[in-house]
Amino acid sequence: MEVFLIPIASRRHQLYCEIADEPAPMEQPVGGWRHWRQWRHRLFERFTSIVSGIEAARHAAAHRRATRQPRALAHRVRDRVVCWMAEKIAEQRLLWHLRSQHRAIAWFPDDLGEQEAARCVQETLRADADRHLRWSVIDGLGLVVSFILVPVPGPNLLLYYFIFRGVGHYLSYLGARHGLGHVQWTLQATPALTDLRMAVALEPEVRKRHVTEIASRLRLQHLAAFIERVAIPTT
Repeated sequence: MEVFLIPIASRRHQLYCEIADEPAPMEQPVGGWRHWRQWRHRLFERFTSIVSGIEAARHAAAHRRATRQPRALAHRVRDRVVCWMAEKIAEQRLLWHLRSQHRAIAWFPDDLGEQEAARCVQETLRADADRHLRWSVIDGLGLVVSFILVPVPGPNLLLYYFIFRGVGHYLSYLGARHGLGHVQWTLQATPALTDLRMAVALEPEVRKRHVTEIASRLRLQHLAAFIERVAIPTT
């Protein structure tokens, strides 16, 4: 697994990788009470189904935009919501897949020392673990409350939302903890990420051109969109 320490400010970084659109690996739950194992397994199956549905809807929305198909207001709103949820999947997919890894390569800007890069990786994972644990608890409480609406006819959208949020954050927490304690990291410096640090501060048109060229060097298809979403402040 290759991970990139992306500079998103002068001295701030975020872990990034690109993984094919596929569900996060789900281990079979072992041990514990039988009914709890069955409920947990069904919950994770529902989560996998929701993620697959979001990915399919995102591809359909992208096709409608690319072909300039006319869309009603409701369809435009739905496409925006789908794209937002797909972005959340993309942001967490690294941690979801880190759960099943034993070795990983972390590429870092060559203007950082190796020890500083290793510290950045560890601090980022530690912050991710704390953040996703907090949100998994909050969304887990929302999931419990949403079960109240189960008897109501029609799809329980609130329940699906909290399954997506709660399970996603929980898997991200597990991935961050696994990355901290069980993954053997190999650190590799690259000047491309140092160039990216400088490109982020450029004017929009120049920045876009430079980031696209750097993304091509790193063979990262979606890096430019990630930079615009995460590293560029909105005004």
